[in-house]
Amino acid sequence: MFDKKSLENIELIIDNHNEVNGDALNLVSSYYLGVADVLESRIMDISDEEISMMIQVSGKKIYRTIKFPNTFKSSDEVVTFFYLCLAEARKKAPENYPKTRIEIQIEKTLNLDTYITKVKKKRTVNTVTPPRRVIRNYNTPTIRTKPVRRTRTVIPSVRVNTPTRTTRVVSNRTQPARKVNSRRKN
Repeated sequence: MFDKKSLENIELIIDNHNEVNGDALNLVSSYYLGVADVLESRIMDISDEEISMMIQVSGKKIYRTIKFPNTFKSSDEVVTFFYLCLAEARKKAPENYPKTRIEIQIEKTLNLDTYITKVKKKRTVNTVTPPRRVIRNYNTPTIRTKPVRRTRTVIPSVRVNTPTRTTRVVSNRTQPARKVNSRRKN
């Protein structure tokens, strides 16, 4: 019996094969199950004992099952068994039969560069550096000084003349504020 995760994976497998890998299903139907003149093949259900398929042949539908050699417990075992069925169908198919999408992907992964190496030495890499030890010498006398008194910087203001009143404006100038007659121009 499949667990919950395997059941979800099996639903995804069914959807994926029916939508994308129809050519592989047709190959399995034609040469593994021995059905002639296959137009379309679909997986209807996968249980823990078999794969149920619907095969359309020239106007009629045929339902066939592929029995598992033993009861499977995970979706990985089902996928492996399907690939074995595909390999058996490929052996029975003529040489000029086109490769399926799955077979092309398998060839690509087999042709990847693979390097086999041995581990010579292991070491632990610590990304966090330990804190430094601070050495304090309390025996050294310190010189005491008087605290420096800081005064606030005062920005002088400037009077601006308008015809009716005198206004005091803060300026960045260093000149002291001066008295201005409101009637006289600066």
